[in-house]
Amino acid sequence: TASHSQSARDMEHGPGATENAREKANKEAEKLKKGMYRLTFVTGVRRGAGTKARARVVLCGETGKSESFLLGGRDDDAGGFITGSRRVYYVNTSNYLGEIYRVDVELADYSIAEVGCRWFLDQVEVYHEW
Repeated sequence: TASHSQSARDMEHGPGATENAREKANKEAEKLKKGMYRLTFVTGVRRGAGTKARARVVLCGETGKSESFLLGGRDDDAGGFITGSRRVYYVNTSNYLGEIYRVDVELADYSIAEVGCRWFLDQVEVYHEW
């Protein structure tokens, strides 16, 4: 009767219905293995708050830490983290990190003598993109 049920299902939904459902389930499982996160950086509005340096970012979650990401900087289309700006970046982690409980952010590749080597990072928002 198992083959009879299968045949009836194929007749009702088409011959590829079972394969399509399995493929869809595999894609959903893949999404959970990897993580795509939307990061929003809000730079403060006080004088000198912005920077042209890049930011090095690591996400810390329930199931581990992400690799290090370099974001922004003078080569960025927006010209870096400008005073009063909101910058949105998307990063892909090799694994789903679970609920994010900490975001480590530091300035990268700047020199002390360089103007704009400080940054007033007012807020960071993190969303897991499903």
